[in-house]
Amino acid sequence: MTIITALCESYKRELLMGLHAITDDYRMALYVDGARLSAATTAYSDSNEAVGEGYEAGGIPIPNMRVESNGAEFYIDFDPVVYARLTVAVDGCLIYNASKENRAVAVFNFGETLTARNGKIEVESPRGIVRLK
Repeated sequence: MTIITALCESYKRELLMGLHAITDDYRMALYVDGARLSAATTAYSDSNEAVGEGYEAGGIPIPNMRVESNGAEFYIDFDPVVYARLTVAVDGCLIYNASKENRAVAVFNFGETLTARNGKIEVESPRGIVRLK
């Protein structure tokens, strides 16, 4: 598996530098198995990005992205991201900040191939998976 769920190392560093704001334009791009995405990912790339009817390169904006906490742990949360009327098969996604040179935020492996035939794919926030301690 080459899509490894992680909060990107570059994002952690850039947070401390004050580069990202929660009000920025965060987007989710979908990827197929074979994409090389992990904590080492630094920016959005269209390499091994999903291709199919109804899907546009770069993905779509993430609705209501926010930071939540559980005690001393903080994590990214967002409303479900809904891709409608797609014909694709995907294995993971990249969240990136389109406002800041498409810098990578987090990678998620879906754990299975999600397939849609003129249907929808809905990605829910994996609360607690991508967190800062």
